[in-house]
Amino acid sequence: MTERGGPPYYTDEELLEILMNSDEETSDIDENEVPTSNEDEVDETESDLEDDGPPEEIAKLDGAFSCSNQPFEPIIHRYNPATSELKNTFDPNSTPLMCFKQFFSEALLEHIVIETNRYADDTSQTAPSTSRQNKWKPTCHDELYVFLAVTILMVHTKKRKINDYWATDPLIVTPIFIQIISRDRYILLLRNLHFANNEEQKNTNDRLFKIRTVVDHLKAAFSKSLHPFQNLCIDESLMLFKGRIGYKQYIPSKRHRFGIKFFSFCDCKAGCTLDSIIYTGSNSNIQEFEGNLGKGANIVLTLIEPYMYKGHNIFLDNWYSSPTLFRVLHQHEINACGTVRANRSHMPPLKKTK
Repeated sequence: MTERGGPPYYTDEELLEILMNSDEETSDIDENEVPTSNEDEVDETESDLEDDGPPEEIAKLDGAFSCSNQPFEPIIHRYNPATSELKNTFDPNSTPLMCFKQFFSEALLEHIVIETNRYADDTSQTAPSTSRQNKWKPTCHDELYVFLAVTILMVHTKKRKINDYWATDPLIVTPIFIQIISRDRYILLLRNLHFANNEEQKNTNDRLFKIRTVVDHLKAAFSKSLHPFQNLCIDESLMLFKGRIGYKQYIPSKRHRFGIKFFSFCDCKAGCTLDSIIYTGSNSNIQEFEGNLGKGANIVLTLIEPYMYKGHNIFLDNWYSSPTLFRVLHQHEINACGTVRANRSHMPPLKKTK
């Protein structure tokens, strides 16, 4: 990576490595590869989002909770299974491409085409005469589908360098890449891929501005594809990311340690994502609910709000679980189950195990 008096520039190899490793769940990160001294690079200000952080603050509710060791039967809200289904956007005859287009629609690809061509044209005006950028020709949504297919295939066919995917050496050749798209064209698309007009970024503080259109489109597509079944879950994940970004998280307890934090809301039976929140710091899209419930509870309620009063079961880990949150969920006809932390406010004494 080099500095040119402004934003960092990445080589083709570095771009591909970032693209491929960002979604990798099994590799470790070398701390030496990700400088942490620059406060703009790693967001550690939101320590309450770390898995091993302190419990969230919960308002004291005078006399609101009383505990007993007597047997009791909880009130379970009833669920109507007739409302659960994959919507009619899918059927047994749907091809993989048809399913993919439900999420990456032609309308979305057309938007990416416009912004990619815009960015490429702007860059070509200042590119040196010897630059590969001068070979740019406008792309189209059909070509971008090919680009996405090749990128997905690369994740399943790991090679050391980007050039190796187009190698003709019999020992490492993978003919499908050569047949689908040329190496130089793929690299040009990779370097110019854009999702937003840079000129409009001056008028917003949205940290996700560069990908906001894609994120919102995918979230809408997720919710439109499924009427969720009874069992739902919310969990956080850290997507490995080695590049420079202002909301990159550092969580020592995670295997990857550095990355982009997600809060994902999923259907347990279908295995589908219903919604998600990308954590970008204090300006994340998390609603503040009444009662000083704390950040963990606000995340849960933000994600599950469209599915209240339907008798769903929600499963949580101990970062979210608290008596106060579970009472609010129960009041909105949501059954909750989760592991707990003994030091949560209003938590009754727990039996210690050896």
